[in-house]
Amino acid sequence: MKLLSILLFGTFIFGIQIALAEESPKKDGWWIKVCREKVKASAINFNIGPDKDNNYSYTWDNTKPSEFDINQNYRNLEELWVKGDGERGKAKYFCAMYKEQVVRHFDFDNDEHTTMKQKDHDNECAC
Repeated sequence: MKLLSILLFGTFIFGIQIALAEESPKKDGWWIKVCREKVKASAINFNIGPDKDNNYSYTWDNTKPSEFDINQNYRNLEELWVKGDGERGKAKYFCAMYKEQVVRHFDFDNDEHTTMKQKDHDNECAC
């Protein structure tokens, strides 16, 4: 019985370590950094892809990590289109990153979208 308890506990700890590792972004291309303390909306709805007609949707809320990689299919595009929206009139703040560089910060109350290039640079990402 003691051996079974030890095995179950070890499996539990191993599972937690895997879950935490999966939540950490690789930061090997495009990724998003949500400034949790500046977000007043309950969620941010993202559309991300090469342009407004070809993208995928992702919804971030406070139960999810504040940093996440974008879809592998779009992670190393030269240009990336990002749209963020959510509850109207509620603050939303996030930064689009390419590897370790801040490409653009988004600070808005309704919705906002833009196309960015990997080489673009923004000096503001106040998280």
